[in-house]
Amino acid sequence: MVTYSFNRHEKLKSKKLTELLFKEGKSFHSFPFRVAYIFHETAFGIPASKGFVPGFPVQFGISVSTRNFKKAVSRNRIKRQSREAWRLHKQECYTIAMQENKQLAVFFIFTQKTVPDFAEIEKGIVNGIKKLNSILQQKSANPVGE
Repeated sequence: MVTYSFNRHEKLKSKKLTELLFKEGKSFHSFPFRVAYIFHETAFGIPASKGFVPGFPVQFGISVSTRNFKKAVSRNRIKRQSREAWRLHKQECYTIAMQENKQLAVFFIFTQKTVPDFAEIEKGIVNGIKKLNSILQQKSANPVGE
């Protein structure tokens, strides 16, 4: 069953987890975003550590720089459209994370200096999700170095 929701447990809000993500996590570029991520082995149903929410395989966060967008209207529009694109396309990432028995914290940082249209934001989010899926599947095939 596909659920197109984005509730509070799916949002990356833990300060502890966010700090860990930027300290120990890895990143890649998916234009117009820089994507930072960190994986955590889990057994669903058991309380997670490090700020992960039990029962939710992926937590998502978005950031838009005040330096590039002085007006809050522009920043909020980009964040709103990014969350919408994530909500529509997250299901494959959730499925793979659950199959691989992992939890994932992912943070998309908007790097472009102009306000894009929704199609461009959606394309960046979809490409980021595809790359996350391939990384997640490679990690399970080759567990050394995690």
